[in-house]
Amino acid sequence: MICGIFVAAGVRLYTIREIFEPKVLGLLWAALAATVMAELAFTLYVNLYGLSNMMGHLFKFVSFWFIFEALVRTTIQEPCAVLSRQMKPNEQQLSEKKDTLETALKEIRTLRGLPPICSYCKRIRDDHGTWHGL
Repeated sequence: MICGIFVAAGVRLYTIREIFEPKVLGLLWAALAATVMAELAFTLYVNLYGLSNMMGHLFKFVSFWFIFEALVRTTIQEPCAVLSRQMKPNEQQLSEKKDTLETALKEIRTLRGLPPICSYCKRIRDDHGTWHGL
């Protein structure tokens, strides 16, 4: 049952793999695999000092080491790489919004160039506020 939960976690990790760096993703999968191996070894041990108990603890240690490498070292030693990876989608959205706003500003400037016309009397207002007939 526990191994099934870890396999399901690996599948979930696969579905959201695009938010992780490839190195971190590989280390997390290795940690999950080592944890599954540890749990399988723990199910086989008979006595406290047996080989399967020692192997289970060894796999647990390896699993925690992979997690340490993936999360702690990567985010402490390479924080700019992690942050820049998270910023790329935001930069794309910002660029698209900027283009939309520039297009809207051009339309507004075009509309400002049109003279104001009264819809009732059909007169045109000049820059001084005086209304003139067509």
